[in-house]
Amino acid sequence: MKAENVSDLPRYYYSKVDHEISPVWSRDGSELTFVSNHGHIHGTGGVWRMKAEPGAETREIHYEETTWRARPDFSPDGTRMVYASYLGGQWHQLWVMPSAGGDAFPISYGDYDNTNPRWSPDGTKIAFISNRGGNTSLWVQTFPGGAQTEVTVRARKYRNPMGRLSLRVLGPTGKPLAARVFITGADGRAYAPDSAWIYADDSFTRSERPFEAHYFDTMGRRR
Repeated sequence: MKAENVSDLPRYYYSKVDHEISPVWSRDGSELTFVSNHGHIHGTGGVWRMKAEPGAETREIHYEETTWRARPDFSPDGTRMVYASYLGGQWHQLWVMPSAGGDAFPISYGDYDNTNPRWSPDGTKIAFISNRGGNTSLWVQTFPGGAQTEVTVRARKYRNPMGRLSLRVLGPTGKPLAARVFITGADGRAYAPDSAWIYADDSFTRSERPFEAHYFDTMGRRR
């Protein structure tokens, strides 16, 4: 957008000021695509494109009630766009549409979320994040074809020396007690067990810390 637009639409969970999120370059670097709620009440908005020039006009190439998980991405040849959508269901799945706009169709299915898709450089695979196992994990889907494979971590190589921490949270009777745990290293980064689901606290004071505080839950014992 040329300037911030204050909408008169009766939005009830987004600001009156239109937003532009999840920008990504076209493969030749001449255009940008992004998600914007300009002219819409519900969701984070539709998919828009514009020339990568100051003051360029924007055009909406596809609209549906997206969420911040849409994260569109161009295929390497620039003809297609993949994004995450919950259109027609309660779970986010991967959808593909022509990069100039048009009919979209799903390329993944399941009672879980597949989000944050990104094309491989050769255009034969799409990497994405899935929560099918409860926690988030990295997966790759062939395109075309649809076969999915999880990317597993076989070894970890740390840039700096690391130690192992054993944590016990005990209640007044000396028994393990469920708790919310925040662990921040000297480098300012949050740490948690490999198997833990990490949460972020949206309510924070920027004068105290630059980013959200991250934490994990424990039933009293963690390693």
